[in-house]
Amino acid sequence: MKKSIISFALALVLILSLLTACSPKIPLTQAAFSDLTGQAGYTAEAGCSRFDAWGVTSSVVAADLVRGIAIEFYIFPSPDNAKGAFQEKRSELKALGGTWYSLVEGNYANYNTYRGTHDGIYYALSCIDDTLIYVETEEANKAAVDDMLKTLGYR
Repeated sequence: MKKSIISFALALVLILSLLTACSPKIPLTQAAFSDLTGQAGYTAEAGCSRFDAWGVTSSVVAADLVRGIAIEFYIFPSPDNAKGAFQEKRSELKALGGTWYSLVEGNYANYNTYRGTHDGIYYALSCIDDTLIYVETEEANKAAVDDMLKTLGYR
């Protein structure tokens, strides 16, 4: 009897953790992105045109000039546009070849991610619904970037 209760409890914990991992994430607005990165000491700068071919409706870059980190945030007209931009950039990163370290790749409910280090550069690419975040920085900044992505909800 005691074993069956413990087995049931373990199964319940496993099911709940799986459901939590697969639950949809909520994308940020541009204002929320700017606010959260600003609170962490980043400075908002004009967006860039890296994904313009996918119809970007707005973008902003949060920069930490001391550490040399730039977190690019894009909003697209639809989740399909954002996912297309994500897949194209992921393909470009995979085409770098060579050895990747700490590579994380995942496709979840409304969330895709591709993160890893290649030749001393840390890359992070995350897409939630119609938004996308892209970072390319020195490997030494990996922990700081991961912390910021976690704060933003994109990790």
